[in-house]
Amino acid sequence: MVVAGLSILLIVGFIQTINLWRRFSDLRQTEATLEEKLASVEAENRELRSELEIGKTPEAIERDAKARLNLKKSGEEVVIVVPPSLIATSTPVASSSWWQSFISFWGRLFGRD
Repeated sequence: MVVAGLSILLIVGFIQTINLWRRFSDLRQTEATLEEKLASVEAENRELRSELEIGKTPEAIERDAKARLNLKKSGEEVVIVVPPSLIATSTPVASSSWWQSFISFWGRLFGRD
């Protein structure tokens, strides 16, 4: 009877040891994955901090002001480049005003043109 009890105790102990080993292996794998993620996030953080420092320079502030706010320095000229697609599809503007067209119509109607 003692031998049977010891056998059961050894089997239960062995199963528990296997379960603990599996859990330990899973935790080690999770740790490795988290360390990789941490390294990636730290690298991205360093890169963003570097970009932030570059963005604080006077040259970068001026470039952003020109690009985003359409600002210019005194003495600078701004050139606007219109894409050819917009030029080709634009409608021609009438050379005479509505009032001139109205007077011209009445002049032709009464023969004074």
